[in-house]
Amino acid sequence: MRVSYLLFFVVIALGLAACTTPQGGVTVPNSPYQGGSQGLVLEIGDLGIFNDQTNTEEIFEGEPIPVEVTLKNKGEYEVQPGEAAVDLLGIFQSDFSGLPAIRLSNTEAIEKVSEFNTEGGETRLAFTEGNGMVDQRQLGDASFRDLSIFTRYTTRYKTFALVPKVCFKEDLQDESVCDVDEVKDVFSSGAPIQVKRAEESRAGTGLIAVEFEVENVGGGESAVHGRAFDSRYNEFGFAVDPAAEASIWQCTSRGRSDSARFDANGKAQIRCRTITPLPENALYTRQLGLTLDYDYRLITHEQVRIINQ
Repeated sequence: MRVSYLLFFVVIALGLAACTTPQGGVTVPNSPYQGGSQGLVLEIGDLGIFNDQTNTEEIFEGEPIPVEVTLKNKGEYEVQPGEAAVDLLGIFQSDFSGLPAIRLSNTEAIEKVSEFNTEGGETRLAFTEGNGMVDQRQLGDASFRDLSIFTRYTTRYKTFALVPKVCFKEDLQDESVCDVDEVKDVFSSGAPIQVKRAEESRAGTGLIAVEFEVENVGGGESAVHGRAFDSRYNEFGFAVDPAAEASIWQCTSRGRSDSARFDANGKAQIRCRTITPLPENALYTRQLGLTLDYDYRLITHEQVRIINQ
């Protein structure tokens, strides 16, 4: 009989452990996103032959330099045709032959990362024609010249965030079902701008609020989609998702209802509050989604040394 009781309590203990975290809390829900801190990633092909001694790529004077970039999508927004552009910076186009363009855009969609495509999609953009561009300037008596090539991509991107269980509770004295005043589980899709934290709180009689903390983790600049970039600050647009939920929530960031600006530390806050008081005895959980919409740009640098033969 003692053995039977012991087995019974072991089974119960294992069942409880499966429903709790190591700290004894409720099990964290599974994220509906793959996650990650990247969106588009730009890779530029070899410009010359790498020299281990000089630690740089080299070519001889008069040799063509191929300039081809690959845009890889490592996030969870599918970039549509024409939404991404790459600019060549730091060079004067007229100094080179075989360089018909210094700005190119994607002509096909760049597939997002998903459960069925963990590597995401990619597209290639070739700036040069034939074998590559040739620097028309003469070295003269100089033994070499270092040519710096900067590539800047600009793309539209979106971040999707979800709080799966916001507590709608009219009677805050009721301790059942869910809690209002607490940090909530929040999930963010793979993107260079991430929703890092969400906290629910009471916001008046029958009203609740959820405050999101957003962070720029990609190292680039951001602007509200369709607006110009501003060197003074980085910003992004936001909206409740799906749009029908906007009748329930009013979301603002420092007084703005459709955009937010990052502070000097690359962080921003969005506060969403219910518009009307909850009906008497309301007690349930409901998800809250948020979509961040922005243009994002990032500069990379490559160097090739032109050697005097």
